[in-house]
Amino acid sequence: MQSGWWRMAARLAGALAAGAVLAVVLYQLPARQIIDLGGLDAALTQGFVDRPVRDDARLAGSDGSARAMQAQAALVLPQFGWPLALELHARAADAAATTLQVRQGDGQVVAQLRIDDAWRAQSVTLAAGWWRPSDLVVELRGDAVLLDRVTVATAGWPIVPAPWIVASVMLASVAWAWRLGWLAGAPQSGRRWGLALGAIALVLLCYRHLPLGSVPLRRAPHLLALLSLAAAAWPAALAAVRRRPAWLDAAALALIAGWSAAVAWQSLGHVTLAIPGVENDFRVFALRSARLFGQYAADGSYRAATDGVLRADGFYHLGYPLLLWLARPFTDDNPFLAARALAVLSGTLLLGAGWLLARNLLGRVGALIGLAWLAGSPVTVAAAHSLGTDLPFAACCTATLALLTQRGRLRPWHVVLAGACAGAALLIRHPGIVLLPIGWLALWWRTPPARRAVIGWYTIACCLVFLPQLFVNLRDTGQPLHAWQAKNIWLAAYADGDWQRWDEVPDDIGLGELILRDPARIAGNWWANVRAAFGSGAEDSGEFGRSIIPRMLTFPGGWLALVGLGQWAFAARHAARPRIVLAWLVAYVLLVSVGLALPRFYLPLVPVIALAAAGCLVWLGRQLPGGDGIRAVLVLAFAVAGIQGLLAGAHDVLARQPADAVSAVASIRRQLAPGAHWAAALGPRDPLAKYSAIAHRAGPPRDAALWLGDASGVPPAGATLLEAFGRYRLYRVE
Repeated sequence: MQSGWWRMAARLAGALAAGAVLAVVLYQLPARQIIDLGGLDAALTQGFVDRPVRDDARLAGSDGSARAMQAQAALVLPQFGWPLALELHARAADAAATTLQVRQGDGQVVAQLRIDDAWRAQSVTLAAGWWRPSDLVVELRGDAVLLDRVTVATAGWPIVPAPWIVASVMLASVAWAWRLGWLAGAPQSGRRWGLALGAIALVLLCYRHLPLGSVPLRRAPHLLALLSLAAAAWPAALAAVRRRPAWLDAAALALIAGWSAAVAWQSLGHVTLAIPGVENDFRVFALRSARLFGQYAADGSYRAATDGVLRADGFYHLGYPLLLWLARPFTDDNPFLAARALAVLSGTLLLGAGWLLARNLLGRVGALIGLAWLAGSPVTVAAAHSLGTDLPFAACCTATLALLTQRGRLRPWHVVLAGACAGAALLIRHPGIVLLPIGWLALWWRTPPARRAVIGWYTIACCLVFLPQLFVNLRDTGQPLHAWQAKNIWLAAYADGDWQRWDEVPDDIGLGELILRDPARIAGNWWANVRAAFGSGAEDSGEFGRSIIPRMLTFPGGWLALVGLGQWAFAARHAARPRIVLAWLVAYVLLVSVGLALPRFYLPLVPVIALAAAGCLVWLGRQLPGGDGIRAVLVLAFAVAGIQGLLAGAHDVLARQPADAVSAVASIRRQLAPGAHWAAALGPRDPLAKYSAIAHRAGPPRDAALWLGDASGVPPAGATLLEAFGRYRLYRVE
């Protein structure tokens, strides 16, 4: 028995070594790629003017077509190996000479090239970038530069392969050695494994040598490794789940942990406010979270010296500022970093609560599928990268539902904790009030013997958590439920969502006054938003309609969710748990639709929509012909389709950060020594010195190592200009 394990370990080491040798040997083949700017270059370039330059006198000496650079452009290349030579055939777009700066993807300046009004080929050698997991990004910065050709080729020998690519080939080699039985010493398995290694080699060759011309096979080695591991592990995983279904719970927890780690890593790229969007409101929360006790201002104007968490506010409850105040000591008193961490933690809580909710209604298999749809929703991922109340509020709402739909008999602690979560949701956002009647209905349906007592526990727990808000409202305004939310309804119904008209009515305008002004208009706005939530139809001849809820999941999740909701509607007559979830969805839509129908306001419904899609998918799996293995593969394929929005959601937020601000933050981080601080002379609305990932290292101009200003700013005497980023200028202060 012991010798068998040794033989398997030796074969495993052999499979790993074979994959490593295969990758290293294939990387010794020289690679060369010519990128024709102005031709078929779109898959390898970014930041160039779309319209190519043709039939122009400036093209004399070129290949007949060229493309003009924007201020920042990039080449996105496969990992050819190192050292790597880059030859740029370029000229200035006009008679004046200019400079072309070549940078690695990490911002390191590789070369400064002088570009004049004649076509010349200039070479640059890249010796770094091996650490990148996939594509190699070469950043180009310059004004008024034309390029007609870029030649990329390996230079010298030996060629150093990319470690991540080698690791992918090694994993694929081991996976197929396992899948084909070579690790176990099965007869005739060596020949089949050799064929698999040949297929792996073909994929690697196609990745480096681009058989389709200028169309790269992006991440092909990584995808090959993942698919190989999935093919190898699938039979064993299916058998293990049949023996011990609890492995599905372990897989769900692993998915939540992996999602949290991925989002936390992606959020490192979130370094300043992403505007326009929800983060426009972050200044209010950051100012309020600086101290615990604040002074109420009836006119709504607050100063940093007097603002604080515990005060009344007609637009924002105190829950989110309180969370920021609690988190700021762990982030060097930087509210931006505190909010970024809270977003990731809230996303983790949302996924955990959503999984428990799905497990209550669908069991382990359905819960895992629903979790995959929820984790991959671009709406969920975008919220996890956004600074604001959306995700903490959605997490508290989902936790309340998960506790109210527990399988079996509801215990007292379930009820009390559900009430506390409902109170926390209300403490964060006004729409949390809908959880109070939903909780009463749920407990009425589920606890017939002791309805009144259980409903009382739920209500008391909710009120105790919400008590700080009630106290400050009574102290500052004399109204326990002080709110100015009617102004948001006015903005939607009367101002057509035009924020430029915000000051046309007072903040404390009443809901009754709005309704009496034009009841039909208020009702029409509400009904239009209800239709938009589920999918507007042919009410008008416009080319576009709205469909908020079905678009919360990637295709085909929205369609599956609608079918699943229909199935619940029939099942709700006999089962309390689907009835509770449907009641929550309907009540929330009806309440939120009175104001602006922004998609982010429907974030608390994403777990329910993911759950409905998973329920439909489980039902389809039972109807499909074939064995359990075939059904499981088909269901898994649909579930994996749900996670495709992971990158899209992150990009939606990160791409809205001003590019010059992101570059300024990266440069300050790179050049600011530990223990030193930087100073800024920027406009009052500029976020870098107050709301950014480096705001905690900003300080007074005296003794500052770096100074950042705009183009019109006057730097300190003796300061040396280091870099310019759009409207920003960065100086080193001696």
